Amino acid sequence: MAYVRKALLNQQRDWWRRRQHRPEWPTAEVPDVRSQDDHAAGVAQRDATLAVLAQLTRRERQVLVLRYYADLRSGCGR
Repeated sequence: MAYVRKALLNQQRDWWRRRQHRPEWPTAEVPDVRSQDDHAAGVAQRDATLAVLAQLTRRERQVLVLRYYADLRSGCGR
Protein backbone atom coordinates (compact mmCIF):
# COMPACT_ATOMS: atom_id res chain seq x y z
CA MET A 1 0.00 0.00 0.00
CA ALA A 2 2.86 2.38 0.76
CA TYR A 3 4.31 1.75 -2.72
CA VAL A 4 1.02 2.65 -4.41
CA ARG A 5 0.61 5.76 -2.28
CA LYS A 6 4.17 6.91 -3.11
CA ALA A 7 3.67 6.21 -6.84
CA LEU A 8 0.45 8.25 -6.92
CA LEU A 9 2.09 11.08 -5.00
CA ASN A 10 5.06 11.15 -7.42
CA GLN A 11 2.75 11.11 -10.42
CA GLN A 12 0.78 14.06 -9.04
CA ARG A 13 3.99 16.00 -8.30
CA ASP A 14 5.33 15.39 -11.81
CA TRP A 15 2.03 16.54 -13.33
CA TRP A 16 2.06 19.70 -11.22
CA ARG A 17 5.67 20.53 -12.13
CA ARG A 18 5.01 20.06 -15.84
CA ARG A 19 1.92 22.25 -15.62
CA GLN A 20 3.79 25.07 -13.90
CA HIS A 21 6.47 25.17 -16.59
CA ARG A 22 4.11 24.97 -19.56
CA PRO A 23 0.70 26.34 -18.81
CA GLU A 24 -1.80 25.52 -21.52
CA TRP A 25 -5.06 27.36 -21.88
CA PRO A 26 -7.85 26.41 -24.25
CA THR A 27 -8.75 29.08 -26.79
CA ALA A 28 -11.49 29.50 -29.34
CA GLU A 29 -9.00 30.16 -32.15
CA VAL A 30 -5.71 28.59 -33.11
CA PRO A 31 -2.90 31.10 -32.45
CA ASP A 32 -0.74 32.28 -35.32
CA VAL A 33 2.56 30.44 -35.50
CA ARG A 34 5.57 32.19 -36.91
CA SER A 35 6.63 30.68 -40.17
CA GLN A 36 10.11 29.26 -40.57
CA ASP A 37 10.18 30.05 -44.30
CA ASP A 38 12.68 32.90 -44.06
CA HIS A 39 15.68 31.20 -42.48
CA ALA A 40 18.09 33.88 -43.72
CA ALA A 41 16.25 36.63 -41.83
CA GLY A 42 16.45 34.62 -38.62
CA VAL A 43 20.18 34.06 -39.07
CA ALA A 44 20.74 37.76 -39.82
CA GLN A 45 18.80 38.77 -36.71
CA ARG A 46 20.75 36.31 -34.56
CA ASP A 47 24.07 37.61 -35.91
CA ALA A 48 23.04 41.21 -35.23
CA THR A 49 22.00 40.31 -31.68
CA LEU A 50 25.29 38.50 -31.02
CA ALA A 51 27.24 41.48 -32.38
CA VAL A 52 25.46 43.85 -29.99
CA LEU A 53 25.92 41.46 -27.06
CA ALA A 54 29.64 41.20 -27.82
CA GLN A 55 29.96 44.94 -27.19
CA LEU A 56 28.59 44.61 -23.64
CA THR A 57 30.62 43.90 -20.54
CA ARG A 58 30.29 40.54 -18.82
CA ARG A 59 28.26 42.14 -16.02
CA GLU A 60 25.85 43.77 -18.49
CA ARG A 61 25.32 40.42 -20.23
CA GLN A 62 24.61 38.80 -16.86
CA VAL A 63 22.00 41.44 -16.12
CA LEU A 64 20.30 40.77 -19.46
CA VAL A 65 20.24 37.03 -18.83
CA LEU A 66 18.73 37.48 -15.39
CA ARG A 67 16.22 40.03 -16.65
CA TYR A 68 14.93 38.28 -19.74
CA TYR A 69 15.69 34.59 -19.35
CA ALA A 70 15.34 34.10 -15.61
CA ASP A 71 12.60 36.79 -15.36
CA LEU A 72 14.24 38.45 -12.36
CA ARG A 73 13.39 42.11 -12.09
CA SER A 74 14.97 44.54 -9.69
CA GLY A 75 12.61 46.13 -7.23
CA CYS A 76 9.73 43.70 -7.78
CA GLY A 77 10.01 42.16 -4.35
CA ARG A 78 10.64 38.65 -5.61
